[in-house]
Amino acid sequence: MGKGEIAVDFFDLHCDTVSECVKAEKSLYRNDLHLDLKRGTEYHKWVQTFAFWMPDTLDEEAQYALFQKELAAFRGFETDGDILIPYRGRAPMHKCSYLLAVEGAGLLGGRLDRLKELKQAGVSFLTLTWNGENRIAGGAGSNGTLTAFGAEVVREAERQGIVIDVSHLNRKSFWQVCNVARRPFIATHSNADKICPHPRNLSGEQVKEIISRGGLIGLNLYPAFLSSEEDCKSSDFLRQIEYFLDAGAAECLAIGTDFDGAAMPKWINGIEGIEILALSVVKWFGETIANQIFYGNAVRFCERVLFAAHETGCESY
Repeated sequence: MGKGEIAVDFFDLHCDTVSECVKAEKSLYRNDLHLDLKRGTEYHKWVQTFAFWMPDTLDEEAQYALFQKELAAFRGFETDGDILIPYRGRAPMHKCSYLLAVEGAGLLGGRLDRLKELKQAGVSFLTLTWNGENRIAGGAGSNGTLTAFGAEVVREAERQGIVIDVSHLNRKSFWQVCNVARRPFIATHSNADKICPHPRNLSGEQVKEIISRGGLIGLNLYPAFLSSEEDCKSSDFLRQIEYFLDAGAAECLAIGTDFDGAAMPKWINGIEGIEILALSVVKWFGETIANQIFYGNAVRFCERVLFAAHETGCESY
């Protein structure tokens, strides 16, 4: 093992680092944020989903302009060496194999054709709302419902091969999406409210629904979603895993850190702290479960759902 090398494979379903880099005018290669390429590429294999966050405070066209700005910045980061590589099922050693996501679909501005544009830009996951209500659905902080246009968005996203992300939806909108969706969907950064009651966490019924559909759930490291305290302990994270395993989610559980989109526990300084967390999971649940949660389940979901949509289209699923 080389100096600085971390003998762990890591697949993260959600971070807001690109948005934060653009806002703070920082480099993605090296920075003082939760994540940068220099630290991340110390992992054996690393797949990172970079989300473009669309704040509720911006109107639809301002969100669309922000997405274009952040996408252009990301393309600029891509030219800085050969570290950033689009993830297509193979993750070279000590590189950043990436997927792209949009967090908050208000940027569509009532236009379904923008979904094709997102697909062409390389977007794989689409979170329908943030915490508020938009033209599509209601977030966890609102009473909104899935609209007629929102139902069209779900259908068209599936046709385009974009996976719907149900994180941030309120309960009513979640179940309405279930009535429309025909392909497995994902909750990229959501925990279980049975362990930590919070409107952003998933109910037991939602967890069962995602499992039954062959979906994927990414555990969020934000302390408020792990415990009722200002900070949390590693045992709070382990309790979440125990709950999901008991619920039958051994093959549907992954990691969605929320790096640079939320405060992190004091024992997680940033991406380098994932190694310690992974070793703790190995200790309590075994190496097989740890490998599934930190890497394998997300890889298999992409092979089965995301890349299958690229090759065959959703109608054949």
